[in-house]
Amino acid sequence: MLSKSADIKLVCYKPGELLESRILVMLTKLDKDYIPPISSQTPLVPYAQKLAQNADIILVENNCENVGLCAIYTNIPPLAFITSIGLLQSVQGQGLGADLIHLACNISSEKGCTRIGLEVHQHNKKAQEFYIRKGFSVCDKVLTIAERRELFLYMEREI
Repeated sequence: MLSKSADIKLVCYKPGELLESRILVMLTKLDKDYIPPISSQTPLVPYAQKLAQNADIILVENNCENVGLCAIYTNIPPLAFITSIGLLQSVQGQGLGADLIHLACNISSEKGCTRIGLEVHQHNKKAQEFYIRKGFSVCDKVLTIAERRELFLYMEREI
């Protein structure tokens, strides 16, 4: 656990340690702020189940309320993959996103990964700029297999 302040904590969970219901609540809170919403790409309940079983999860807690999440797959070293990352707007701008990336890299490195990747929507310029500042660079463009095809950028960096 990493304490950001007396009120804000980043808590790490290994695959299988966190109840899918807690993940689902956080994904639901974040859904409207994602570009596009996660629920437009995949049903939230099975996605929360998959994350609970297979991903390392970092929850951001503020006064015991979940306000952010980062989910990382580290099962295919040397590449880790951030499948979901987000913070409620009320806690953005406090350095928590940078803390999530830093902690995700540490967890991935401990599991033998040397690179970490993620996908970001082509229209989410704010997130793209953030990831570039954190050392990521665009490697490829990816079309989703969702109902409406969305273009995402695949970004990656060394750990």
